[in-house]
Amino acid sequence: MSEDSRFVDVSLFGKDYSVACPPEEHDNLRASVALVDARMREIAQRTRSSSTERIAVMVALNLAHEHLVFRQEQERLAQAAAEEAAAAKQTGLDFEEVRRRIESMESLLDVVIESPEKVL
Repeated sequence: MSEDSRFVDVSLFGKDYSVACPPEEHDNLRASVALVDARMREIAQRTRSSSTERIAVMVALNLAHEHLVFRQEQERLAQAAAEEAAAAKQTGLDFEEVRRRIESMESLLDVVIESPEKVL
């Protein structure tokens, strides 16, 4: 690391860079560099390309695509959760009451499993 703690020296695909970064983000930056470096090496080997710029663009596109897919999935899950919450509210379903009833049933099942003769 350089003397100024706002900068981090990193190596990416064999090239050294000094990157401005708040001290509390140094670990995240290093993890990002490791991810991008690994992806660049993977793409370079798969495509047999020697153009660093081409490889970097391909990695950027792949990571952007993965990010968008992840964000779309998060939005889909949030929408589904909102719809379930709205449906539960509409039907008056109280999840806390449901949880208590399930726990009660589990307790009863434990008794039945441990001592079936008590139930009969």
